[in-house]
Amino acid sequence: MTKEPGEDCDEQAGSNQPVVLHAKLGEVNGTAKWGLGFNPDPPPRFIVGVDLAKRAPGKDIVIHLAGSPPGIKFDTTDPIWVCETGDCPPPPGSMSDQVKDIECTDRKLTFHDTNSRECILTYQLNFVGAEPLDPMIRNGGF
Repeated sequence: MTKEPGEDCDEQAGSNQPVVLHAKLGEVNGTAKWGLGFNPDPPPRFIVGVDLAKRAPGKDIVIHLAGSPPGIKFDTTDPIWVCETGDCPPPPGSMSDQVKDIECTDRKLTFHDTNSRECILTYQLNFVGAEPLDPMIRNGGF
């Protein structure tokens, strides 16, 4: 489901399409800032949230590294940390049992959110050549 910039993604129960996001490193007043959105060219400092509805099935999440400067790539050895405690960013190396099937290349990260219980997942995306990005997913639970 594609939304306009500034809107959260509200996934509907029964939808079998993955949530596709684009991460891009930009610059604001000389400082590197991440953008994350449904649009392939998200503006810096814009971070979209993802909502998975109550009783909705689990969802694949795909994050593409879009148009960032050369040398920036996902840290394929440790691409994502996730927690349910509300810590933002999550503690190093943390992982929730609601996140499964992590696959990562230099430019694309894919994982499955089981949406098995209601919670807020804070997560951190780790990169080589750039600071991490720490958005969240609101799970409605099944």
